[in-house]
Amino acid sequence: MGALTQEAFARAAAALGVPLEREVLQRFARYRELTAAANARFNLTSSVALADIERVHFLDALSLAPLLPRGTTSLVDVGSGGGFPGLVLAAALPELRVTLVEASRKRAAFLRETAAALGVAARVEEGRAETLARAPELREASDAATARALGALPVVLELTLPFLRAGGVLL
Repeated sequence: MGALTQEAFARAAAALGVPLEREVLQRFARYRELTAAANARFNLTSSVALADIERVHFLDALSLAPLLPRGTTSLVDVGSGGGFPGLVLAAALPELRVTLVEASRKRAAFLRETAAALGVAARVEEGRAETLARAPELREASDAATARALGALPVVLELTLPFLRAGGVLL
């Protein structure tokens, strides 16, 4: 496939119901650069996925935005890795308070540096989900949870549900 132009990416995001302003599109271009640079040092994504990051990671993550229930103000992304989908949603929806949970020190550092470089106020929690879910400030604190490539559904449920408020949703 190959990289989408900024205009094609904007059209595809709008078709998903997530219109992106110029500033946000520039944020995604920077995110692509930062991911490519980090991927040269350690594995965040495959080279094939990196070459088509707008489709494989960005649009995939943005497809969750219309599924967030009305009134959702907080989201936790468990096993964030390269920030897909949590950091992508934080970049596109600045009103959403996003917490990124990542066990790998290198990936957590990448998430912190990238969020800061993008001007995104995402909180990064480094540690294992099963341990972090016991922290009073994180337990039952989110309206929505996401997890991508974390494991089989029973594992995903076990690791994400403790972060959700009653009535919260898992995407």
